[in-house]
Order: sequence, then structure tokens, then C-alpha cells
Amino acid sequence: MLPSLWFFLDDFSEVGEKTIKNFVNVVLSPLNNWANDFICFKVAAYPNRVYYGDIDVGKIDIVDLDFYNLYSRYDKSTMESLSVDFTKRLLQQRISGFCRKDFSEYFDISSTSIDEYCDLIFKTSMNVPRIVGYILYYCHQTHTSLGRKNTRQAIEVAAENYYEKVVSKFFDIATHSLMSFSEKVSELQQKELLDLVVSKLKSVKRQISSGEFSGLIYNKERTNPYCSHFHFQPNLEHFLRTLELNFFVTKYNEMVNKKGVKVSIYGLNYGLSKSQNLRWGRPRRNAV
Repeated sequence: MLPSLWFFLDDFSEVGEKTIKNFVNVVLSPLNNWANDFICFKVAAYPNRVYYGDIDVGKIDIVDLDFYNLYSRYDKSTMESLSVDFTKRLLQQRISGFCRKDFSEYFDISSTSIDEYCDLIFKTSMNVPRIVGYILYYCHQTHTSLGRKNTRQAIEVAAENYYEKVVSKFFDIATHSLMSFSEKVSELQQKELLDLVVSKLKSVKRQISSGEFSGLIYNKERTNPYCSHFHFQPNLEHFLRTLELNFFVTKYNEMVNKKGVKVSIYGLNYGLSKSQNLRWGRPRRNAV
């Protein structure tokens, strides 16, 4: 007799909202509630595209894989170091396990260290394994398949290719686009919102470069300032959910601004930043 029966459902959120709700109500919820642990489910779903139906959320294990939700309980420095460590372990274990080779076989470490590569791949992927795969796929096309080792520039070009060939297709009419549940904003309005954010960041870049923003923190990087992150009021975050779901933006942190008001910090997709000539990252506090 079987002690238990397990079902693994991947990419569960990629079907339509009505289909998800029907499946949960008719199959998933009854079996989960009645089977007394004999029937077990492991379901992978996107944030903001989750429906529980009659499932008691307090009696199931919810494991966050999203960068912010996974590490937000730590301070920013620890959060970033843990994220880069995840990227490093992911790459080294896959290269060792599947290729039986070292990291240096595929990456030029003469001028860029392994840690620097992992930091860059974290920034381009926000620790989403699927995006890491896309980045390495485009690197394979331009470098690995030609017998060339990957460089920082190769990864940055791959990030831009990923944005242009995959992420930006969300706005194509013929593309099946993932929307967060209860989304009231159309794809066209999402595009207008994204364009507004990019336009504002370009304006900030001009103001830093011209000296209109005179803070000491900008002095070291006047000619090429960091302009990829922005803050949003928490009560308005629902407007960004679909853009975040489709990797145009990523929630990076929460903080209190100079006025004592809580704000949420978001970062643009790395490839989008590159395509718009916006330097990705943030200045160091001791930059003078």
C-alpha cells in the first residue's frame, strides 16, 4: 500500500485565472482538505497569481522564492550578500554537476572575479533561475558555442537580449500576457506606466549630470550616475504588480524617507536599464 501520493504542479499560474480557480475548487482544495496527508501537492505559482479557494492557508507550507520576500527580513547588505551567494552556489553546482568542469572554463576570470560575475548575474536575473538560464543561453550563442569565454560585457548584452526578445513581448498584441489577479489596468496602460517611470529616471539622470541635484552622494558619478531604482508609495503598489510579475521591475527594499514616510524601492529590469542607457545600481554612501 502506498504511504502517500505526491503531485508536482509547475508553472501553475501560467494558465488562465478561470482555469486556475476551477481546478483549485474542484480538484486541489477537496483533495487537500479530505485526504489526511495521503495526497500531497507541491505547487509552483507566481506572486499575485495565487488562488487558495477553501484551502486553509495556515495548514500549508508557503515557501517564497522571490528575491525580496525571501530575504527582506535582513538588512540591505545582508540581503544582497545572501542573494549573490545563492547565485554563486547555483552556478558552481550546476557547472560541476552537469559539465564536470570549473567556473573558469566558461568565464574569463583574468580581469573579473567569480564573485563579481555572480554579483552581475544576480543583478541581471534577481535570482530567478529561469532568467539565469536565459542569460546563459544568450551567452552560449555569442561566446560559449564559439569557444570564447564569457565576459562582463557578454552578460550585459545577454541581459539586454533577454529583455528585448522575451520580457518586452508582454506588450505584443499576439502574446499571451500574464496579468496579476484582479488587474484593472490594460496592457496599453501598463506600457504607459512603464514609459512614465523610465522617463522620470531619465529626467533624474539629467538633473544629476547637470548639477541640479547637488548632493555629495552624486559627486563621484556625475557623468554616468546610477538611475535604475525608484520609490513607490506602498498603498499604490498594486499598480506595479503586473509589471513586477512580468519582470519589468522588481521590488528591492522598503525604507523610510526623509519625511518619515514608508516607501517601497523598486529596480528596473537590468536589460531595460541597459537599453535606455540608465546605469543599474545605487551610489555608495561614502562617495564624495
